Amino acid sequence: MDVVGLTQRVIVPSGLVSLVINWGLGVFVFSRNPRSPLHRFFAIFALSVGGWSVGSSLVNLIADETLALRVFRACYVAAAFVPTFFLHFTFVLTEQQALQRRWLGPAYATSGIFAALVPTELMIRRLRVMEPYGFRITDPGVAYPAFVLFFTVGLAAGLRLIYARMRATPATAAAGGDARRQLQYILAALLIAMAAGLEYFSRVFGLVRFPPIDDYILVVYFLVFAYAVVRHRLLDIHVVISRSLVYSLLIAAITAAYLVMVLIMEKWFQGFFGYRSLVATTIVAFLIAVFFNPLRSRLQTVVDRALFHATPAELAAQRERLLAEVRKGQQQQAVAALAAGLAHEIKNPLAAIKIFVEYLPERHGDPEFLAKFHRIVGGEVEKIRRIVQDLLSFAKPDAFRREEVTLHELIDETLTLLGGDCVKRQVKIETSVEPSLRIIGDRTRLKQVLLNLYLNSLEAMEPGGTLRIEGRQQDGQVIVSVTDTGCGIASRDLPRVFDPFFTTKSTGTGLGLSVIQGIIKDHDGEIAIRSQPGHGTTVRIQFPAAPLNA
Repeated sequence: MDVVGLTQRVIVPSGLVSLVINWGLGVFVFSRNPRSPLHRFFAIFALSVGGWSVGSSLVNLIADETLALRVFRACYVAAAFVPTFFLHFTFVLTEQQALQRRWLGPAYATSGIFAALVPTELMIRRLRVMEPYGFRITDPGVAYPAFVLFFTVGLAAGLRLIYARMRATPATAAAGGDARRQLQYILAALLIAMAAGLEYFSRVFGLVRFPPIDDYILVVYFLVFAYAVVRHRLLDIHVVISRSLVYSLLIAAITAAYLVMVLIMEKWFQGFFGYRSLVATTIVAFLIAVFFNPLRSRLQTVVDRALFHATPAELAAQRERLLAEVRKGQQQQAVAALAAGLAHEIKNPLAAIKIFVEYLPERHGDPEFLAKFHRIVGGEVEKIRRIVQDLLSFAKPDAFRREEVTLHELIDETLTLLGGDCVKRQVKIETSVEPSLRIIGDRTRLKQVLLNLYLNSLEAMEPGGTLRIEGRQQDGQVIVSVTDTGCGIASRDLPRVFDPFFTTKSTGTGLGLSVIQGIIKDHDGEIAIRSQPGHGTTVRIQFPAAPLNA
């Protein structure tokens, strides 16, 4: 194969690859947070680098030299702004407002001057062919060295600022180690990008004679940047990488390498022995297949540790430890909430009892005092008993007994228990329950759930309200809705209605809905409350439907 042909097949597409990589990176970073100046100026920097890179490919694809020069100069306008966009990004990254105000204006003015000179021979006189590779390269004008100096100084100044900021950032994780690692990766990636630019300028001035590799250096820059985004949330970008996707790409890469090795070995045998060796190819394919699984496992381990911090087994163990810690923390939080709530709820009844007991020796002969004593102390003791009973139901419920329960029967039984209260309050009852609905659960506990919901609704309604109970089956779930026309629940209180001891009622303990929620969870169900102040409340419960053969 001739050298020029190799250049056209390998070197020419590199600029297009660089264009896709840089523009893709710029658009991705911008899309993660369009309002962030840091993201915006990095995106502009990446777009300008990509626009510059594509020029080196297009000029080798256009046969007409005059048109190729025009296209090349048009793309080179982006190059004139690369150092300034980079400085702008660096000033924002390192929070150097004073330097930004002092130097950004002159930097943009200088880039504007070089951009204006690009269409003239002062910057680019013509395109010359670099032998023996046969690709076109810049023939620099008299202003070109000044541009290279501006480019080098601008990038070096920005890199120096990043390095200084990195050195000033604490190394410990608690004090900002993540920020320091992010700056380290930004510095490394941009040093690689700067090396690509310097390699290009070296060829322009004839300092090196090897084929252009600057665009492939930019591929390395992209890989470093992408790794830092995934591994260390670079620029505060959080990307969730699917482990299955990574493994699929890994297997695809190994398979491609496998096929390439087979083809190379087949060509080698054909050239060495003078014939196509099917046996030799089969042997090579067999050997590669033998080592395929160990290689895949090893690479998966490397990928796990590099991108996911641990192997799947280690991650599973970490997850179990974290779940155990979360459960322990929730238990401690619940105990603390129960203790605080119990102390608060019992304090007032005990204070009332204490006052009456202190006066009892002096007024034990006063019939009026004794009547008040029995009424108030008895009521406060009953309140304490109710609090303790609800607390016991919440903290240590009775043993769970499973049986098949027909929903409409359960609703009828519970409504019968409240018939007198409904008549007294002039509450209208409406039911709409499918007769075939059945669930598996504890009948006594389920009655407790419905009774508590009915009582809450009755207490929330003025005389003459409506209580509606509906039951239906949907997608294998039995759904029960209890709706009232009461006063409703304020939006600020809705998120707290299931908290222990939270209540808006003067006589409530605040444990009723907490107990209900626990019972429903024991039945693998869910509960949700929707309410509008002044228009009523709907409590929606869903349980798994009983199997047909239950």
